[in-house]
Amino acid sequence: MPTSRSDVLSVDLMVDEDHLWRFLRLLRRGFLVSTRLPCSLDRLLVEVLEIPETYATDRIQTIFLNGRAVDDIRAAKVTDGDRVALSAAMPGLVGATLRKGGKVANLRSSLSHQPYSTGIQAVLPGLVTVKLFNLVCAELGPTFLKRGVVLSGGHFREFLADSWAEMVPACREVRIDQMIAACDTLPRAMPGAEAIHLSVAAPTP
Repeated sequence: MPTSRSDVLSVDLMVDEDHLWRFLRLLRRGFLVSTRLPCSLDRLLVEVLEIPETYATDRIQTIFLNGRAVDDIRAAKVTDGDRVALSAAMPGLVGATLRKGGKVANLRSSLSHQPYSTGIQAVLPGLVTVKLFNLVCAELGPTFLKRGVVLSGGHFREFLADSWAEMVPACREVRIDQMIAACDTLPRAMPGAEAIHLSVAAPTP
């Protein structure tokens, strides 16, 4: 886990738009968000992640905080090292049960996040892992990728090993710490960085 900006390698990619979807698997695996913690979950979503408030309340229907379903994003507190997963409504009884504030939420009481208070806590810089799934990933993913996300260096190198060879024809530009690199050399050019700040965008028409 990075402790400072100097621990994070910057990788900026420009790829054809119809290949952006390939990078969404990285967001499903999780990216790191640095902010001052603890904070409420709704602040993390709206102020830190810059998700529109109406989208956060209406479109994101299933939220897990450390593996437990959240019903009230204002009451839930996020602390350093926490894991947040965001999803649109899922189908069937399971989806209805996990949906925040749903009519059958009582069926999964043992899986629900319980707000707690530990008194006054110092607000300090911290890291949260965020994962995006299904339609939330498809709809918000391109914006997050264009803005840039911090990933585990190991996860990114695994992604390159699995997928990059077939993506080279769609690659238009690679920059590593602002230095241009040949597209086909990216996997070999990656040092053993602990974390990667990755931005991915399509060429401007």
